Amino acid sequence: MRQMRSLSSLADDNRPLSRKGRIRGVLMAVTAHGAIIAGLWAVHSSLPLPPETPDMVVTLMQDPPPPVAPDPKPADPKPAAASPKRKAKTVVKPPPEVKPVYARQAPVPKWGPEVSELDLFGATKVGNGSGAGGGMCDTARMVQAALRKDHLVLNAVKGAGGRALKVWNGDWVRTPGQDGKGIAAVREAILWEVGFASAACKNQLMHGLVLISMGDGPGSTRLVIGTSTWRWSDLLHAR
Repeated sequence: MRQMRSLSSLADDNRPLSRKGRIRGVLMAVTAHGAIIAGLWAVHSSLPLPPETPDMVVTLMQDPPPPVAPDPKPADPKPAAASPKRKAKTVVKPPPEVKPVYARQAPVPKWGPEVSELDLFGATKVGNGSGAGGGMCDTARMVQAALRKDHLVLNAVKGAGGRALKVWNGDWVRTPGQDGKGIAAVREAILWEVGFASAACKNQLMHGLVLISMGDGPGSTRLVIGTSTWRWSDLLHAR
């Protein structure tokens, strides 16, 4: 019993001591922290102050505006597609018949060059003087007689209508529509007669034109032969 009492008294003594110890411990901790803070302050106050740094000036700048892209060229507006329309039926008319028009050409003389009456004024007619041969060597009369009897010659000059046709003027004259120069039938008949004439008649000198008539009546066709100076043999060697 005695022992149990001592334990309880001891326990009673320890309760107040434990509360006091706590308070004492708190005071000691506070005192210790205060001393530490005071020491740190003293040390901090004894240190030299750092040099003052200049104030930093901060300038706020606004970003430049972004470049503005040029406006794209507007595309040409496409014409609106026309609504399909019903095609009208076209009637193609045949072209009118056009007759070709030919250029008018100068008429080609059928009988070749003619001799004017003025040029025939001084011409020698058959049987008139020595210019036609005369005497025993009248070659012009011989040729005229032969031409009047030749049916080919008569048909060749038929329709000439009394014209004076130049047949030879140093060369046989070309007549349109004839084969070769000169009227073919007339040329062949003259060459035949002159070719069989005598040498004296062939080589006799002649002057000017000789007019051979195909008939005795008025309006008969006439053939003109000759140049300024010539011989009957010249007709045989004409080109």
